[in-house]
Amino acid sequence: MPGRQRLYNCGVEAMKKLVPIIVLFVAVSVFSQEKPKAILVDEFGKVTCEDLLARIDNFHIQMSNNPTFMGLAVIRPDKGSMNRVRWHKKLIVRTFQRNRYEIDRIRVVLESPGDSIGGSFWLVPPGAEAPAFDESKWPDEEIDFSKPFVYEVYEVDDVCPTFVPYIYADLIKSRNVRGHIVIHTDSRRNERRVAFDWIKTLAKEHNVPRNRIKIYYGKRNIFQSVEFWIVPIKKQ
Repeated sequence: MPGRQRLYNCGVEAMKKLVPIIVLFVAVSVFSQEKPKAILVDEFGKVTCEDLLARIDNFHIQMSNNPTFMGLAVIRPDKGSMNRVRWHKKLIVRTFQRNRYEIDRIRVVLESPGDSIGGSFWLVPPGAEAPAFDESKWPDEEIDFSKPFVYEVYEVDDVCPTFVPYIYADLIKSRNVRGHIVIHTDSRRNERRVAFDWIKTLAKEHNVPRNRIKIYYGKRNIFQSVEFWIVPIKKQ
């Protein structure tokens, strides 16, 4: 028994000597690990819609390769019109929605105006702080559902379409409104074909009640386009 007691005491003394060493090792390990930082994926100035669309797709590939990271899109306006800036945001958001990308993983930030329009895409790892920008508030974009308005225009040959059918369908189903579709094409035959296609898309694929969709034919045009209206339903 005395021998065991001596061994025990030796063990305790040894552990007492090791504790400061272990604490020091853990402290060094913790503090030696740098806090993760946001990663700049892409930076751009004035771009065409094709160029921006390619950058958006590449950005999503980087997000897919890093599924735990958040995405940050920064748009820098110039001191002119905000229309171009709104278009940048719209194309980014709608591309994510149309392609069923993870829209909840991306945030679109409006930077303070600079000398020229541009932007950047960032990946933000877990625990990292987003890059610091002098952010501005987006202009008020509240939609007035009390009167008819054109929600979107779809052109067949549009390289960078921003119309997303299921978003339009959800909007109709969630409010007391109808979707009025105005078709511009070159012949009666094509009018009917386009009407059939959009009714199928909205009513059958996205479950919009058929009585909430109305079809109208606009001016004949060799360049096919479709106007998607939101029209409030009048109370009886």
